[in-house]
Amino acid sequence: MGITLLILLIVLMIAFVGASFVIANLQKNKSDSQVELQSHILQEFHKTQKPPK
Repeated sequence: MGITLLILLIVLMIAFVGASFVIANLQKNKSDSQVELQSHILQEFHKTQKPPK
């Protein structure tokens, strides 16, 4: 039980750090178009989240 909670906490922390990194990049690169950023985020998402075959 404790190990499961620890793993869940680590996953949530990684997700939070990733989200804040993406938000910081969005604020930094305001010159880029919204479509480019959206497609880049989608590419990153598809790289990490592969659908089961």
